[in-house]
Amino acid sequence: KWLKPDQSKQAIEYHKTYSDDADTSYSSASKTQKKEYVNEHINVSEGMERIGILPLYIKTLRNFSNTITDRLPVIKETFPNDIDTFVVEVHGLKGVAAMVSANDFAAFSFKLEQMGKANDISGIEELLPRYYDAMAEVKAAADDAINHLS
Repeated sequence: KWLKPDQSKQAIEYHKTYSDDADTSYSSASKTQKKEYVNEHINVSEGMERIGILPLYIKTLRNFSNTITDRLPVIKETFPNDIDTFVVEVHGLKGVAAMVSANDFAAFSFKLEQMGKANDISGIEELLPRYYDAMAEVKAAADDAINHLS
């Protein structure tokens, strides 16, 4: 509908090429990797199933690792004085953690997000040291997965 007739053939060709490459990449490399590599903090098998192809999963893991690095100082600076920004930051971490299947960390982020929305400052203060530790652990796990899968 949106492509001119001469462009639609190119789009179909591109899609076919991309799909063929993706299928090859996923079937040869990632299925083997899924069986051999186990990560304590990230369900790599589930994450690769969600993303679909190994190179894109690795790129998403890198994004996750970088996001943790970028968000940690913002979280430390905004809590407790700017709870709205704190909520936005942990919400963002929750989303990218869920994409790579860092499920425990995503759940922890969700809990802090809900506590922030409820303005439970004392509850957040109690959990933040463990959250900072969890951030370091899951970042190390993401970096390990990147090194292993690359």
